[in-house]
Amino acid sequence: MTGIKRSIATEYEGITFRSKLEADYARCFDALGVEWRYEPKGQYFGDQFYLVDFYLPRSRQWVEVKGVFEPADVRKIAALLEHVPARPFTDEDCPDIALVACVPDGHFVGWARGVVSRYDDLLTLSRRASRDVELLACTECEGWWFGDIQGSWKCQCCGANEGGRHILSSVGSPLPEFPNVHALHFASILQ
Repeated sequence: MTGIKRSIATEYEGITFRSKLEADYARCFDALGVEWRYEPKGQYFGDQFYLVDFYLPRSRQWVEVKGVFEPADVRKIAALLEHVPARPFTDEDCPDIALVACVPDGHFVGWARGVVSRYDDLLTLSRRASRDVELLACTECEGWWFGDIQGSWKCQCCGANEGGRHILSSVGSPLPEFPNVHALHFASILQ
């Protein structure tokens, strides 16, 4: 017995996912109404090939589902963050969180463009360069995006931002296996 965990291929909605964890996140996204594409296409980011698990077309964000990050993952993440085009609706107060990691307990970690170097190690990747993010929903366009609630609450799908926004409601996890998933709905205080 080697102690190496192996992924279990799992089918959901006619798609064979490489792991049960990926299929579980697809179920979670569906339950919340988040539009997603699974492994849309592998591509080169600079000289690094990367097949990212999910792409969220409305917010233009990439999502990697991982139980454990390996040193090779740092190179892939850094290459994506260096070469992916800037997303609209981002600025100094609303960072361009282009890549999000979904981990087994339902926790989300995000990286903004330009904060990771391919020479960083796993410690830098996980502690200094990342930020905790939440799954957010816009009450105007009903789009979902991953964002840092310590920053601006500008919708990353439609750009809605009238200045003052507050948390309208918090949606608990739609799936019992992800008790830490929290989705936040925002509304303008200027109505």
